[in-house]
Amino acid sequence: MKSVGLITEYNPFHNGHQYHINQSKKLTNADVTIAIMSGNFVMRGEPAIYNKFTRAKMALSTADLVIELPATASLSSGDHFAELAVKVADYMSVDTIAFGSENNDIKTLKQLAHSINEIEQSESFSQKVKEGKSYPRIISELLEHHEALASPNNILGISYLKAIAKNAKNINAISIKRENAQHHDSLIQHHQFASGTSIRTSIISQDDHWHHVVPKDIQHLYVTPHITLNQIFPYLKYQIIAMTTDSLKNIYTV
Repeated sequence: MKSVGLITEYNPFHNGHQYHINQSKKLTNADVTIAIMSGNFVMRGEPAIYNKFTRAKMALSTADLVIELPATASLSSGDHFAELAVKVADYMSVDTIAFGSENNDIKTLKQLAHSINEIEQSESFSQKVKEGKSYPRIISELLEHHEALASPNNILGISYLKAIAKNAKNINAISIKRENAQHHDSLIQHHQFASGTSIRTSIISQDDHWHHVVPKDIQHLYVTPHITLNQIFPYLKYQIIAMTTDSLKNIYTV
């Protein structure tokens, strides 16, 4: 039995995700599709628009199995997120990981992943770290600002490929081209596909623009959230301001 794994957040699930699952299954001839999904918190560190159980129900309209990715992965850097997600996929004996990308050039992305793994072990990388430069800037400089590094899904795809090369060489990888909507689009501009950002904005605004970009058979699950991040952020901000430096240092990754 062949399986394909998809590392996801589904915040919320939409037509683009359904397309991704269906294309992944088609291209790999997989018998089973496994979605490895962030729980109640997503990579930006904010709560997902719907809880993990509701989002899992949405995903199961197309995927066969949903596995929760631990919060320690969801709230980490892109590389650590990818590394833990690939480990989960390996534990599940996934044959292939399918990820979305802007350029859909798996050969180039694999070459970049290999180059970055080598760069991270180089003296020039260590020197630039000592100079106080950020990781993304160092990689961009050492790879001469390669155009693929300007797109968020390409970058995350490279992180998956790096993790596979280091820890799960038995897993294959394929790329599915991201169609029409781009990652950070704030408005729904297409009749079939839209970004998660624009869909969340539409749902919270209580307009009906999101109806045509999510699967019809699960639209009853898309209710207006009772609480949004914008509503709770002032209280979070107050708590942070009131905390001592020592208390802040005890927070994960701070």
